[in-house]
Amino acid sequence: MGKIVNFKTTHTIAEIAYLAGLIDGEGCIYIGHTKQGKYGTGYQWHSMLKITSCDEELIIWLENTFGGSKDSRYRWTSKQKFTRPVYNWQATGPMLDYILPLVQPYLIIKKKQCDVMIRYRLTSKNIGSKRLPVEINQQRLELLSELRNLNSRFHDHPLKNPSPLSP
Repeated sequence: MGKIVNFKTTHTIAEIAYLAGLIDGEGCIYIGHTKQGKYGTGYQWHSMLKITSCDEELIIWLENTFGGSKDSRYRWTSKQKFTRPVYNWQATGPMLDYILPLVQPYLIIKKKQCDVMIRYRLTSKNIGSKRLPVEINQQRLELLSELRNLNSRFHDHPLKNPSPLSP
């Protein structure tokens, strides 16, 4: 397991429901991997929950209320007329194991992504830094594919949802 993030474990229902609303509206539930090893025979996996906002006060509230980490960047607006600060809050590792089951009942838009991430996090239990067994890697690749499919912006693309009438 990764390093333990300093996070708080006592929250009101209102705080949890508000966090769920933020996740539904501004959140990203992400699983990723990179090849590792001399010949790229294994994967280094990472997972996170990220909320992005132009309002720093919201990100500070998230960090003070739930823990996690925050950062900021500058992004160009459309047609590059001016830049604006963009703030991020993220939760990773054991913090996901705590937060996701809490917010799951309150999620609407990202409920399926949350379910996938919870199943992914179950593959992290009792593994440590050992090389992952082939079946765990395969399960993670399937969960990664499922999450990418849910996060896709092209929900109506014909290759994504082929018509049952097509050959």
